[in-house]
Amino acid sequence: MSPEEQLEKITKSQNHQRIALIVLSIALVASLIVTWKSLATVRETKALQQEQLALQKPEPAPQAAAAKKPSARARVKANVKAETHASSTGKTHTGERESATPATGTTIASVRVPERQGRQ
Repeated sequence: MSPEEQLEKITKSQNHQRIALIVLSIALVASLIVTWKSLATVRETKALQQEQLALQKPEPAPQAAAAKKPSARARVKANVKAETHASSTGKTHTGERESATPATGTTIASVRVPERQGRQ
């Protein structure tokens, strides 16, 4: 191989490398633009969701009407205390009992408690 042929091969190879480098650079810039726009969209979506949540929140109740409801644990203790008192005094007990989830205090069931026969 003559030196001119080797030089021509090297030049041709370098041109291919330049073209590959330019194509990769364009692909990198395109992916950066897509990522940047995606992040901007995510931020905008998050801001809209926060605005929507703010609009959906109920207005705070006035202090006089905002009496706190007893917790589920307090209601269960009161029910147990009432049942214990009723069974020890011999009185009959009729009423409804509600079961609540501890975390939220939401009623999940309402069960009718049958009358108990007292001691006579």
